[in-house]
Amino acid sequence: EPKEALALLRSVQHESWAAPAFVIAYVGGTAVLFPAVLFHLISGAAWGFRFGLLLNFIALNLSASAHFWVARRLGRDRMAKVLARFPAFDDGASRYGLRAMLAIRMLPIPHAMVNAAAAVSAMRWRDFALGTLFGTLPNLIIYTYFASSLVEGVVGGQRRAVMHMVVAAGLMLALSFLPRLFR
Repeated sequence: EPKEALALLRSVQHESWAAPAFVIAYVGGTAVLFPAVLFHLISGAAWGFRFGLLLNFIALNLSASAHFWVARRLGRDRMAKVLARFPAFDDGASRYGLRAMLAIRMLPIPHAMVNAAAAVSAMRWRDFALGTLFGTLPNLIIYTYFASSLVEGVVGGQRRAVMHMVVAAGLMLALSFLPRLFR
């Protein structure tokens, strides 16, 4: 039952270990290719929009940097031969780092794959971190808002929740087509 699942999620939200456990699960889960969106939805449902968004923001940026540095440490030298065959990729990542990262974060590509690809390229971490910080914010806001609004509908206030869900769904659709418009 949705109300029982929600009660279970919300039963731990005030526990001191819950938020750090969520961040750890996010970093580890996305490293093994669990969809980051799943975590965004869970935190929005469990903690509501404001705190869920804060947790998602912290967890996403920590995991992105952790994945980046692990992949850079383990993969850059190993990928040198492959990258030599695609000089435009490495040159583009270096030259257009921030702009490239902003654009790619709008695409539905798995979080860990983007982090690893950026790490093995010549992209600077500063460009990667800033592009991740600002490029993922629209998705974070929309998915957290969507989950939070859905929960409001389960708890009560269905009419208001439906309006929030319609707005969130419209924003998700707009965000899906935004990269095509830029291209």
